[in-house]
Amino acid sequence: MVESLAGMNDLQITLMAIGALIIVAVIFINWWQEKKFHQQAQAKFSTAHADVLLEGSGHNEPKLDFSKRYDEKVDPTMDRFEETALTIDVIEPTFEAASAEPLDLKFEDTVHLTQTPQVEDDASTFAEQSHEVIESPAEAKPVQHDDIKAIFDEVFSNPGKTIASYQQSRVGQYDSEEEAVEEISAADTSFKLPTMLDANIDVTAILHLNAPTPVSAIGQTFSVLQTGYDKPVFINVLGPNQHWTLLNDATLDLPVTAVACSLQLADRAGALSAQDYQRFESAIASVNTPLNASLEWHGAEDVLGNAAALDAFCIEVDQSIGFHLGQAENGAFTGTKLRGLAEAQGLTLSADGSFKYFGAAQEPSDYAQPAFIMTNREDHPFNIDMLRSSVVKGVSFQLEIPRVKQCGEEFSHMVQVARRMELGLNAAMVDDNNKLLGDAQIEKIRQHLKVIDAAMRNRGIEPGSDSALRLFS
Repeated sequence: MVESLAGMNDLQITLMAIGALIIVAVIFINWWQEKKFHQQAQAKFSTAHADVLLEGSGHNEPKLDFSKRYDEKVDPTMDRFEETALTIDVIEPTFEAASAEPLDLKFEDTVHLTQTPQVEDDASTFAEQSHEVIESPAEAKPVQHDDIKAIFDEVFSNPGKTIASYQQSRVGQYDSEEEAVEEISAADTSFKLPTMLDANIDVTAILHLNAPTPVSAIGQTFSVLQTGYDKPVFINVLGPNQHWTLLNDATLDLPVTAVACSLQLADRAGALSAQDYQRFESAIASVNTPLNASLEWHGAEDVLGNAAALDAFCIEVDQSIGFHLGQAENGAFTGTKLRGLAEAQGLTLSADGSFKYFGAAQEPSDYAQPAFIMTNREDHPFNIDMLRSSVVKGVSFQLEIPRVKQCGEEFSHMVQVARRMELGLNAAMVDDNNKLLGDAQIEKIRQHLKVIDAAMRNRGIEPGSDSALRLFS
């Protein structure tokens, strides 16, 4: 030990000495504070006071006993009121059975629970002493870990109370409670555009009306925006339930709080023109003049540039993939056999002269979006009479990538249907140059489809979505 100390320099010895002094000082301070606290507690609680509410149990009702201060005989000259006050019994409160409904205890109620009713004259001294005994534990007391844990348990077991307390504390930061409630409510909710609109393909003007207005009063005003444009225009109105509805589908008595006017940026006919966009801006301004609504634009930054870029992107990905079934050594095949095989594979003959295949989630109709179609390769539409009396030299299978959901899966199903019909018709699967298609060629087509699908999703336009169907129409 001596050798160890000899090897230490003066700085280390000094630091050790300082550390020892600090430890001794902390121990002494803690002992002194504990002793002081016990002395204060002993001084305050040295005299025990009876508690009117806690004395006795069952049928034994506590009474104020003044036998030590007064004789058994009451002085006849004593005031009647004083006599009554001295001999009156203190009735213990009774409680009815708890109801099934939960108690709604608020923070304000706890203040009254600590207050003791005061009795006039001599009994007032007793009430003051009882009140002091109840409130004295609220004196400064070292915070223990159990107390901290209880606080956290209360917060996490009753989050609703915590939130309400937070909102109540926020009220003090504003001039009025209404202003605070409005600000807090605005922070919890966000304004949403109609689901049918897409910031990638639409420019939208939102008019927030100053007061709810029925559709009958504004319907004709906004309907003029729906005509005279090369690109689709949509007018949506916001009802009291915060639900958007197309203006043409809304009831006349629906109270409207906001109107969304949108203009599509591009479609298969090209990009939005500068002339149409200027007309749209002017129309919005003229409509808003009598309404004096709060106007808010969405997607209005470089609208014409965005429209041109979107049109160029659509041209790049607007592709169809397909192949053909042509006559093989056995020659052409009859229309009756073709129709039978097609319907057996789930294809439906539509009014436009093509066989269409719809996914399981769609009902066949002339307006529904098919997964893929089969047409006559000779450009003659199919019909029942033609199929009964004619032969067919070849058919074409086609899938429009931008307009089909899960286009990879649908392409695989189209290949499967074509292979089955190839066997049933004794036909051959060929490309546009009449070259036979094997598995390797089919796989190349599938990889090309995946590239286009990924490009559209990266752009924020999902193939087969409502936005894609509007763009590629």
